[in-house]
Amino acid sequence: MKIKTLTEYGVYNWDNKAYLITNNNESILIEPVIPYDEVKDYNLKAVLITHCHYDHISFLESYLNKGLLFVMSKKTFQYLKNPEINASRGNLEEEIVMDLSNEELFLIEKDLEFSLIDLEIKAILTPGHTADSTSYLIEKNLFSGDFLFKRSIGRMDLASGSEIDMKKSLKKITTFEIETIYPGHGRSTTLDYELRNNSFIKRLLND
Repeated sequence: MKIKTLTEYGVYNWDNKAYLITNNNESILIEPVIPYDEVKDYNLKAVLITHCHYDHISFLESYLNKGLLFVMSKKTFQYLKNPEINASRGNLEEEIVMDLSNEELFLIEKDLEFSLIDLEIKAILTPGHTADSTSYLIEKNLFSGDFLFKRSIGRMDLASGSEIDMKKSLKKITTFEIETIYPGHGRSTTLDYELRNNSFIKRLLND
């Protein structure tokens, strides 16, 4: 398995990260924040979405009608049609109302394990930043979206965010065997480092 980190600065200038996972000459993309044309030559099979916020789906439309599988939580699927919860209302000139009903979907309602491109993937519901936040664990690598960052966590004051949920999610994530964390913004880190150095985690886990 190979992990290629792709960074998009152009649309929102927020250091958005996409991760291209390649195995046996097939690939999946976590976070559709780069145009489809940039990854179309990698035998792409699926797009995994961590949550509904507009900066994490900035190029999602370019992946539609390409015969791909779209993996996300059931709540994400619903929130893509809700401009208030996907935060496009008031932040973008045009609100996002996106219905993926005509695409091939794999909707997640609970923590579960599934297989893509001969890789075992654990989908872990990690609400807190948003109610639909979903992290993906692949071979001890956690792709965390805006749930967990290097020395930080996702903000909890936006629509559907919850400090109570965040605390539960942080406690849950410590029960998994995780080495590297690949967030939706910024640099990668390790779970061990965050448990020792992340003041937000320390505060919430010790409350």
